[in-house]
Amino acid sequence: MTMPAMPPHNSQFLPTAQYLISIGLCPVLLMGKKPVFTTYTDYLAGPPGKDEMALPVERRPLRYSGVLLAAWDAEYPGANVGMLTRDRPCIDVDDVRVWDAIRDIVPVTPHIKRGARGFTLVYSVHPTDPVLRTRTFIDRFSKTMLVEVLAEGRQTVLPPSIHPDGMQYEWVGMPEWGFMCPTPLDARLPPALSQAVVNAIESKLADLGLTKHRVERGKGLATRLPDGERRRYEMYVLPKLREKVAAVREAPAGSRQDALNGAVYALAPWVREAFITEAWLEGEMRSACEVNGYIRDDGDKAFVRQLDKALDDGWNVELPDLDAGRAAQLMGTAPLASGAPAVAAGYAAPVEFWTYDGTLPPEEPELIRRLLPAAPGSLAFVAGKSGMGKSFYVAAMAVALGIGVGTTFFGHPVRERVGTIIIAAEGAGGMRARLFAAAQAMGATNSLPIVVVPSCGNLSIEADRAAMQGALMRAAEHLRLVYGVRVGAVVLDTMLAAFGMEDEGASAEAQKVCGYMRDMAVTVDAIMVAVHHVGKDDTQGMRGSSAFYAAADYVVICGGVHDHVTGKTENRFLAIDKSRNDTTGPISNVVLEIIGLGINQYGDVRTTCFYRMGEGEVDPMAHRRKPDKSEFFDKAYDICIARNAGKPSDGLPALELRMQFDLIYPSENLATKRKAWERLKDKMLSSKRYRFYQDIWFRETIGVTSA
Repeated sequence: MTMPAMPPHNSQFLPTAQYLISIGLCPVLLMGKKPVFTTYTDYLAGPPGKDEMALPVERRPLRYSGVLLAAWDAEYPGANVGMLTRDRPCIDVDDVRVWDAIRDIVPVTPHIKRGARGFTLVYSVHPTDPVLRTRTFIDRFSKTMLVEVLAEGRQTVLPPSIHPDGMQYEWVGMPEWGFMCPTPLDARLPPALSQAVVNAIESKLADLGLTKHRVERGKGLATRLPDGERRRYEMYVLPKLREKVAAVREAPAGSRQDALNGAVYALAPWVREAFITEAWLEGEMRSACEVNGYIRDDGDKAFVRQLDKALDDGWNVELPDLDAGRAAQLMGTAPLASGAPAVAAGYAAPVEFWTYDGTLPPEEPELIRRLLPAAPGSLAFVAGKSGMGKSFYVAAMAVALGIGVGTTFFGHPVRERVGTIIIAAEGAGGMRARLFAAAQAMGATNSLPIVVVPSCGNLSIEADRAAMQGALMRAAEHLRLVYGVRVGAVVLDTMLAAFGMEDEGASAEAQKVCGYMRDMAVTVDAIMVAVHHVGKDDTQGMRGSSAFYAAADYVVICGGVHDHVTGKTENRFLAIDKSRNDTTGPISNVVLEIIGLGINQYGDVRTTCFYRMGEGEVDPMAHRRKPDKSEFFDKAYDICIARNAGKPSDGLPALELRMQFDLIYPSENLATKRKAWERLKDKMLSSKRYRFYQDIWFRETIGVTSA
């Protein structure tokens, strides 16, 4: 049989693609090594049959045509060409050092191409023992790829494509097999590649210690689970599946691979127990990774490799104990034992209830009287505008809790000495100074049970939450061993910096975030104190969805009025906006006291602030009362008189007074300034405090004294 001539090495995409179709193979349009279209696996080669042509156009499968290939070649000049491996499975040897280990295992083939790092052997599909899926073998130490078996759903780059490094792919011979010259693809079938060969490669690499032995994926303990227990697990896994898929779908760039690994690792035992199938899991994760852009940016090859690795790593993980943590609350008291009566399908364990017996309930515990609850899982917010001292407040609170019984915090006694974990999602650099200042001001000179976590990632992503929960448990154990105290409060400063919320005004997203925060606190049997902001209109309370306020057990407001022009803040106060068990209202005035920290390395004075209780009666509404606008008229007159070194009765030109008034009036809008001037001009004349004569303003000293 005469072998068709292959296109020369310097040809572009079109000739090679046309040749592949002529021998029944499917080409792939590539830019570098990545397919241009994510639908590249959907295209078919060859002419359509009669049944296919009878279908509506929108239902016919995608097929290559001369017109389509020519259009692609024109639109993507210089594009590379690849080949789908569903009809020609390949063994891609990336590390030539392992070739001696597998050369006697793999079948002899004449079709071999060379790339930048290794070479690829091309085979045909085995008729009775086909390769089940793509397999990637990673060096267990360097984490680099050794060998990859490419099968259904993958592609390989063909000559004369150009590698991103600039080297050209080419067909090569294999002297040890007797092929001294290049033998490119032709219409004849090369030797077949079987799954048995892939398994032998895997065993050989594992025996040499290059890779880990992979567990066999098959049915595990599913047949040994009692029917009742299995039904309860099924009810548990459904929301878990939705949560995992959503976590991958919503993962941002930089965290997508970790999210995929964490989700598949957690779901691997459920695949083993046959609650879900491996095909279903791959389909759901593929869809999620197409939405978040992971497959687009990193390629299908990276996705399949990560999916397989996570499945292998999590395969022998035990199913969760439904007695543990949140599962116990959701699912009942315990899994049914063998032989126990089964719970009816669709129902969990019986719901607990109690009846009112006329007795006084026990008092709910507190960490700080009126200001801070103690029940694990409680959610407290510390809210206020920027610059109101929220971070200074939580630092002082942590110090007060660390000192314990005998100290007061804003006039309220501390009920228990507990540890505090501060997750500093922002402003971590200044937290140590704030704690130091608070400790010095409150008379604490020794070490205190306070742990600061300087970063947290994006806690909307499950992988980051899991990492943070592990850090919380380690911190709790540290506080117990070193200080002999439990964790009382977990502070999240700030909530919005910790959770990458797409829309903080969405109730569903806000409720989800509040649930996450409660779960994190329950991990260490503590309460959650979330630092948050209020809106532009601070009369409306916390910023974002009303679901935050509804979910909160306590809301403390750090208030005041801040002038963004001068940077001055006045009338600071502390108030309780919401309390589950006590009254709301003002607590005290607040002073943000400047604390000196010595001289820094540049010879300047280091300072920070301490959030402490002020004196006098609290008046939170003072900053909302409208000031007397006439004071701006008087102030402008005084400034001009002082500048001219004159007396108040000397008089001022109207133009000079008007210009000074515009400078000090608190509005950026010229129309507002003009209206204010016209109103005040008439008011001042009618009050007899000023008179206007020949374009000169005079202040009546007697009138002012009488007033």
